[in-house]
This record gives sequence, structure tokens and C-alpha cells, in this order.
Amino acid sequence: MNWKLVNQVLETRFANEFLYWDRTGLVAKKLVEKFPRLELINATPGETLLKDNELGVDLRYSYKIAHAIQNCMYAPQKEFAEYVSFFFPFFFRAIEVSNITRVGNRFTYHREFDSAAGSKEAFTAITQKHAMAANFLASAEDDNLKEKRLSQVALRFTDDKIGIRVEIGTVATGFSLNGPTPPGLQEHLPAKRYALQLDADVYTLQSMRCEDLVVDDFVQSNRRMLETRILPLLGK
Repeated sequence: MNWKLVNQVLETRFANEFLYWDRTGLVAKKLVEKFPRLELINATPGETLLKDNELGVDLRYSYKIAHAIQNCMYAPQKEFAEYVSFFFPFFFRAIEVSNITRVGNRFTYHREFDSAAGSKEAFTAITQKHAMAANFLASAEDDNLKEKRLSQVALRFTDDKIGIRVEIGTVATGFSLNGPTPPGLQEHLPAKRYALQLDADVYTLQSMRCEDLVVDDFVQSNRRMLETRILPLLGK
């Protein structure tokens, strides 16, 4: 069973740049000209949001943050690189951002199983293999605590420049309807799927100049690191 990328995010933060309020319309206009599938969802003094529903891409920006996200479940991923490579440098120039205080690059991967039991067994095997504190509550002087089982692990690793946050757990995805529904409708909805999930965030710990951020290289390097170094630790 292979890991599949289901979601990717690139987010930048910076000190308040109030030219956002003067130039948000210009930014939106240029983005829609560059990417005609984009639709303006809302524009407020707090933030602006544009969506490409076909590719599952959201672009969100404000006076202190710029954010791109793609739902990769049913969309090709290569266009995300085109979006972020244009969006971030253009936006920084438009509202005159000179320094970025934080860059975060988040990826969510799923490894699917036929049942909830299968995904939970895989999770348990990983925590035991890597000694991830599965028995942390075993010596607690409380029977209620002793009965609880580890269901998610969150780890954080840092050096002077880069941090990596890793969360591992199990998820169930799919559709279910609550309340009265037409006969037979539920059986035509996508079946529930069970997965082991890796949610990883690679982020900077130091400020940097905007021109020093090569967006596509940053994203590709982080993804390559996760897929060749981290995911193999969790099994295939």
C-alpha cells in the first residue's frame, strides 16, 4: 500500500503591510488574468480569497499573510507549482513586502486500508517500532488512564534554521448523511475509506528576505525530503 499526497499548503507570514488595502484589487485582477480558472470568493479588509475549483487550489492573502493550498485528492499536482511560483513573488512586490518572518510548507499523506482495524494496526506497529511513548500512561496510578490507547503522535524537530512538525494518526474519509434521506441514496455516495495519515509541516525559524525565497525549490525540496526520508520510516 502506497502513500498518497492528499493536501499541500505553502504559507508565508510577514510584518503588517497596509498597502494590502490599497492594492488588493490589483493583485486579484492580475491573478485572474494569469490563471483564468480562478474565481474571487471574497475580498474584505481582513483578507482576500480566490479559488480554482477544478484544480482544488485556494489563494488567500491579507496584510500579514499569504497562503496557497491544494486539495490533491482529485486534482493534478503539477499546476500547484505554477500557482505558487507566480503568486508569492508577485504579491510581495505588489504590497511591498521586503522580509518574511515565517515560511511554512505543510503536506498531508494518506496510506489507505480496507478497514479501520488495518489502519490502527499499522499505526500501532509504527509506534512500537520507533518507541513513540505508547506505554506512557501504563504506570499512571489511575485505572481510567491506563485503559486509554495511543491514537495520535505529534513530534517536533528543530535546528537553528528549520523546524519539522510531524503528526501521525488514523483517519476515516467518506460521506454519510444524517437525518431522513431518499431510499438508496447512501449507497451511491463514495464508500468510507480508512487511512494512516502523516501530517508534516516544514517551517523556517528565522526571518528572510523575500528575494531569498525560491518558492518552487523550497516546496520541491521539502516534498522530496518527506517522500524519500520520512515516509520510508513509516512503511510502504
